[in-house]
Amino acid sequence: MLDTIRISTGNGILGNIPVKRFIYETSNSDQEFHDILVFEAADEWKEKNFDLPYFFSLTPFSISNRIKSFLIGYPTLPGVMDDYFEGFISGNNAEIHMKCAIAGCDIDETYVSAAEHFRRYTHMKSRPMMDGYSGGAIFSLIGDLGSYEIVLDGIVLRGNKDFIYTVDADYVLKAIRTSAAQH
Repeated sequence: MLDTIRISTGNGILGNIPVKRFIYETSNSDQEFHDILVFEAADEWKEKNFDLPYFFSLTPFSISNRIKSFLIGYPTLPGVMDDYFEGFISGNNAEIHMKCAIAGCDIDETYVSAAEHFRRYTHMKSRPMMDGYSGGAIFSLIGDLGSYEIVLDGIVLRGNKDFIYTVDADYVLKAIRTSAAQH
């Protein structure tokens, strides 16, 4: 079944990345963490080296100071989904004109939660529309002059006009390790 799953590459050319398995994380039913789906590329992925520049290595959540953080998602802005909804309601096919949004944000170091790996970020500007950002990512620039690095902080679970809530990279790594140990 998994050999039929394909993910489009990010290189501007529609190619396929064959998937060996996926991880559907279900261990924390109290939070939206169970919405995370991780795909593992098949060993025979022929274009792997060609596509690698379009992917980030998954590393533990960095405790380094963040110089800047960015929210990346696909918000349902006015006009983006209109044609699709009109087609859907009438039973026809329609195009979705997706718009990728990149917005500045900052980690909220004062936020405390009982949920492990749950973090909060503040918007640089108020964003009344957060629909569509779930599943997006938070990336941060860390390091010092001469050794800057961009890291994946986490995956967006939900947000509102003031805050963005994420599950951090440590949780994703934990889910992958747990799944690997079971196989």
